[in-house]
Amino acid sequence: MKKTMISLLAVALLGTSAAFAQEQDPADLPEKPTGLQPWTLRVHYARDNKDYEGWGVYAWKGPRNGAPKWPGNWRFNRKDGYGVFYDVALGEGATMMEFLITDGKGNKNCPNDQKLELSSNLAHKGQEVWIRQGECKLYSARPKG
Repeated sequence: MKKTMISLLAVALLGTSAAFAQEQDPADLPEKPTGLQPWTLRVHYARDNKDYEGWGVYAWKGPRNGAPKWPGNWRFNRKDGYGVFYDVALGEGATMMEFLITDGKGNKNCPNDQKLELSSNLAHKGQEVWIRQGECKLYSARPKG
């Protein structure tokens, strides 16, 4: 009886911690980004008002698994000191990614399709790009200010 109760308690505790991990809000995630995986593009995005509801990456050339269904996107799911970010898994051998930052309803951060030439080191250490609200410029390093 005692062993059964201990086993049930252990299962309940494991289930609670697993549920907590799945329900954790991206805003509560740690600010220190994890290292980049090979063939990954980390897309950072900053909005002045810090309202990221619905915003994410829509990409059609370069991602390993193809594009999300328009007007959907891959929602930014992590945060850092700059704003939010999403890691796009790229197809091996990818040399370019074409994409938009959207609100998931078809509204775009930049009215133009964006193209990013991918680094030759992508296969070894991934790549990062930084984007600001309302700008079409792609930064290869975190912009100041």
